[in-house]
Amino acid sequence: MGADSALNWVLENHEAPCGDGVPAEVCPPIKVTNNSYGPSGGGEFDRTRPR
Repeated sequence: MGADSALNWVLENHEAPCGDGVPAEVCPPIKVTNNSYGPSGGGEFDRTRPR
């Protein structure tokens, strides 16, 4: 699953991330994501190769 697919899932499911019928008190809506991009395994960042 790529970052674009993961963020798309958040867009489609942010209001009820645990599924319909699970109250927001138990599983609140997603309001924030933290994204960190870089090469797998570390190393120098190459801005010409987005992943």
